[in-house]
Amino acid sequence: VAYIKKGDFNNGFKAANEIAKKQPKNPLGYNLMGAASLGLNKRDDARKYFQQALKIEPKFSTAEMNLAALAEQENRLSDAQAHYRAVLKQDSKHVGAMLALARISEKSGDDKQAGEWLVQAWNKNPGLVSGTTLTRYYLSRNQGLKALKIAREVQASSEGDPRALHLLGSAQLLAGEKASAVMTFRQL
Repeated sequence: VAYIKKGDFNNGFKAANEIAKKQPKNPLGYNLMGAASLGLNKRDDARKYFQQALKIEPKFSTAEMNLAALAEQENRLSDAQAHYRAVLKQDSKHVGAMLALARISEKSGDDKQAGEWLVQAWNKNPGLVSGTTLTRYYLSRNQGLKALKIAREVQASSEGDPRALHLLGSAQLLAGEKASAVMTFRQL
């Protein structure tokens, strides 16, 4: 993993291959080989290794997410959706999968479905990531009151986080609460 994080994909692949040889029933080695292959721009190899990880452990959501992201990068949106939905079958609160499905819905021109995915992500796992994404969605659609409601909840649970403060200030501006927005932005 350290090699891959450093961008040393050749050594990362070699290390992952050693893991796969020593522990052939462990999907992690194959998943890491896939990640290293992606770094080496060997997409077909990456896909093969991610699929091998899933063959070993069908509920290994990390490999499923990697296959989904690869399909999305290749603009195979229906394949990506299928992989993200498979992740949600295993973990109905997986924020990353729901946000990705919202992104794909938006790319596909289904703004309503995108919003529904974002609301679902927020409802199932309220936090900075899901709240920020949902608030930005509302802000971009000039829905100031909805944005403000979520931004306030995000800020309350992320006390002092500058990202949450900026989000709240932006929502306050859109909702017409200019004095409150100025006070919020001063906290940054």
